[in-house]
Amino acid sequence: MHEPSRTQRLGAYAVVLRDDKILLTRISPQGYPAGTWTLPGGGVDHGESPNEAVLRELTRRPGCEPCQRASSTSTTSTSWPRGVET
Repeated sequence: MHEPSRTQRLGAYAVVLRDDKILLTRISPQGYPAGTWTLPGGGVDHGESPNEAVLRELTRRPGCEPCQRASSTSTTSTSWPRGVET
């Protein structure tokens, strides 16, 4: 039996707080899983740091210009089997 190919891509996401609210974004109909709410962020491009990727993604969000500077950063690594709801 032939195993399907597996790919791995580094993702970087931000937790953006304002007052008692947290910023969430919705995955586009072309994304996976479509329509799911998630933290703003996405894949890290070749040669880009995770912090640079988060800033790039945040500047694409309308009204998120003040997010140019992060007050703190941390790195975590978590993986779930594909299709698992958390």
